[in-house]
Amino acid sequence: MKRIVVAMVFCGVLAAGAWAQEVTSPVLRHTHYFVLVDPGEAPEVTLETRAFYDYHEGVTVKITDPGGDVRFEGMAPLGQSLHAKVQGEPADAFMVTAEPGMNGIVFSANVPWCVFVGGQWGLGSNNDVPPMYLWVPPDCEHFTVAAMAGSPGESGRIMVDDPSGEQAAAMDSTFDEREETVIEVPADHMGAVWTLRWSDPEVAEGRLDDINTFVEGELTPVLWPTAEWAQQYGQTLWERHRAATAPEE
Repeated sequence: MKRIVVAMVFCGVLAAGAWAQEVTSPVLRHTHYFVLVDPGEAPEVTLETRAFYDYHEGVTVKITDPGGDVRFEGMAPLGQSLHAKVQGEPADAFMVTAEPGMNGIVFSANVPWCVFVGGQWGLGSNNDVPPMYLWVPPDCEHFTVAAMAGSPGESGRIMVDDPSGEQAAAMDSTFDEREETVIEVPADHMGAVWTLRWSDPEVAEGRLDDINTFVEGELTPVLWPTAEWAQQYGQTLWERHRAATAPEE
């Protein structure tokens, strides 16, 4: 089901723009889906592998176009990086599926991208996480941020800032069980970019470690590594997501 939902996000036409920046994902464990937007010709992606404990899986990577055709398929052994250039006819978007098992990756690309934060794993981060950005649609009155940690002794603090920079919510916990908070969206903060931030906890014991963070609601469940990309492309992804998930008449 999560593969279908992600596919809905990246089918359609994107507005033109040039936003190449040097940005990377946090260290992410488990399967993740990245959408390359406004890619132009032959976009390039890099995945650095991260080993955890005694898990031995390498990272398998697949890049597909909006028609479902596979443009690249490969694998990176642990300790190595995989660099891929998407060949063939240009498309307005590509989806990158990265499967490191219990190990991890750091994702980067030479074009704008976002990461899907729904499904089974959400954003499955390890240790430090840079701020990430969420575009909230103009008719979204509230959304939910949820989190859980996979192992005992892990904890963290997740903060949600509104478009003015004011903190709208904070979750500070060991997240031994799934916790969630509902964020109300005032009318003047709809159709705008919100910020998610992570840090060591201030109340719970421990330090920031493996946390799975989810965003849910009447919006597109993706996070962007820059506020500029969220602002530029968030509405386009929401419009196609809404159209793809609308009930048939």
